[in-house]
Amino acid sequence: EAVFLDAMADSEQAAISAEVLQAMEAVLPEDAPPGHEAHTKVAYNHIHKWPMAHFVYRRAHFVYRRGDEQIRFQTTLGNCFTQAFAERVARACYMQFESGLGLEEVKEYRKQVYLKIKE
Repeated sequence: EAVFLDAMADSEQAAISAEVLQAMEAVLPEDAPPGHEAHTKVAYNHIHKWPMAHFVYRRAHFVYRRGDEQIRFQTTLGNCFTQAFAERVARACYMQFESGLGLEEVKEYRKQVYLKIKE
């Protein structure tokens, strides 16, 4: 929890009670390990109409065409409540792509995470 709290802005920490943080920690997916590339690939856009954490996942394709498949993906502040939570969910989604899941499967994974957050 201490590492997670360090990643949150002071204004976010002040606005969220310890009780809520504990409840969120219980339902959020495991974060990418320190040093994992998801930490550098996920960016946060606070200027957008719907603030979001986002990334582009590149998967090599050798069977049908040469080059990379680029998958744009995002998690929104509205569904995650804080920038830190949105970034953490995005990093977890990044790792799902890394494990071999396709776009629709990762969308379903994200949907299930959002549902847990809102319970």
